[in-house]
Amino acid sequence: MAEQSKKTYMTAQEFVDSWEKEIYELTFLDYFTYLLINELSSSMENDYFKKLSLENIHNLHTHEITSLAFAIADSLQSFLEKNCFGGCALGCPNKLSAPFTPEEDQRRIEFVTMEFDGITANCLTREECFHHDVMTYVVADTIIDFYNFEIGLQLEESDEQLKKLNQFIMNVIIRFIYKKGPELLNAPNELATDLFDEVLDIDDKGWEETLLDTPAEEDETEIWKYKYQRVDYIFDAFLEERPDYMTDPGLSKILSFFKNYLNDYIVLDRFDLFDMDDFDEFLSLILPQQLLAEENITVPGTRLLFFHLFEFIDQNAETRLLEEFDRFAGDKFSELERSLNIVRAYQKQKPLINFLLSEEAGDPDLHEGYFEISFDDSGGCTLYDIHMKNYYNGVRMPIVQNLPIHKGDIIQGQLMVKAGDTRLAFLDMLYPANSRYYLF
Repeated sequence: MAEQSKKTYMTAQEFVDSWEKEIYELTFLDYFTYLLINELSSSMENDYFKKLSLENIHNLHTHEITSLAFAIADSLQSFLEKNCFGGCALGCPNKLSAPFTPEEDQRRIEFVTMEFDGITANCLTREECFHHDVMTYVVADTIIDFYNFEIGLQLEESDEQLKKLNQFIMNVIIRFIYKKGPELLNAPNELATDLFDEVLDIDDKGWEETLLDTPAEEDETEIWKYKYQRVDYIFDAFLEERPDYMTDPGLSKILSFFKNYLNDYIVLDRFDLFDMDDFDEFLSLILPQQLLAEENITVPGTRLLFFHLFEFIDQNAETRLLEEFDRFAGDKFSELERSLNIVRAYQKQKPLINFLLSEEAGDPDLHEGYFEISFDDSGGCTLYDIHMKNYYNGVRMPIVQNLPIHKGDIIQGQLMVKAGDTRLAFLDMLYPANSRYYLF
């Protein structure tokens, strides 16, 4: 029964370490939860979030998806232990397609009313009732809490995208119970030590193979390949093939910044270990500041530079980075260009030097930080301080209010906060919503 998905989002060892149980105490229900975490993570990443545009404020990165899956599966297990395998005892997860008898239906109504003070669903089968109860008391609450408190994105229960995600998650849970329930949930409290031992052994073997995967252990062909995957070699060879990028002062500076980011910031020396999440962080945090200071470097020119670089890497290091780059580059670079245009337009009307020399630059009521635009209307914007976790309502946004800002954009700047009046005093940078993961 042990199972390994193509991509493991949470290893068995990570699950055991987080579960506050000794391995000999783990049950079939625990094993079901471990598998569900990976099933939810895979389904959300591949079948839900990849279909959203990158600028969608609801979008999550892989790490966040796994955390959300863990929170949902953990909450579901608590629900099952207390209710389905506890006080309720109607056995819904084990016979989802079976109808209720009138007596069972009455027992369920009494139990739900007593336990949750809730409104029971008018349902005919266990699946319908289970769907309603888990959606209401597990999934919806967990997801909105995750966005509000873990992501820092303040959403309402009426949010249409949240409703779609809730329904998607419920469909995955129901399908997974049909698939794994018969072998794992009929005896949920039975010990599953052998199952966990098996997947932990697979984890260990995978780690041993990774340890052996070094040039010292490889044959001459692999050592030769390793040379052509090295970051330093790739950059030198790329500039030899494309001397036009070396002679262009702006683009050569971008390449230098990217190389330093790889070597010094994420400490990466081989492109076969490179992850596009790392490039996403570079695009989100480091490149915008560089491009803002270099008005002669265009966003389309920068995108073309990285297209050629990743194409070259794929040809020499046997990677597939260009395919991943193409998948998100359009939205990412267009949002980058929009945000830079906003900041440049603002600072053209209000230069930084003018602000620094003004009296307000030293005002004690000046608040500096990162502020997410959570609402915008004629009465002013509502800004959310993503680090201090507080709101500023009715914020006046001189200049910016006439520029194409979006809900979810994050302002790096200074607010002047006076009694009864809050306004944006200076805009240093504006980050689109798809950059927020790296700012929180």
